[in-house]
Amino acid sequence: MPLFLTEADVAATLTMPEALRLLDAAARKLADGSAMNAPRQRVTAGGAMLQVLPAALDGRVAHKSYTVAARGATFWVTLYAPDGEMLALIAADRLGQIR
Repeated sequence: MPLFLTEADVAATLTMPEALRLLDAAARKLADGSAMNAPRQRVTAGGAMLQVLPAALDGRVAHKSYTVAARGATFWVTLYAPDGEMLALIAADRLGQIR
């Protein structure tokens, strides 16, 4: 069963110093080629836009996806194990704000 993290869980768990440490480590792995990300992709329908940003790091793959519509934006991160099993679904508005 995947882990589900709410906005409150993210706010209570991820500190700014830890986010900075993790982002620095990820940037270094992007620079040395041991991590990957791909350009944002967008599709639209019915007044809503879906945007998806895939990435891979430390044997795991993930994507941030978000919709933008008249009611505002909704952000999610989905994390997968190397075998394709979903590990976590994370509400990601606060996550993006911390980043």
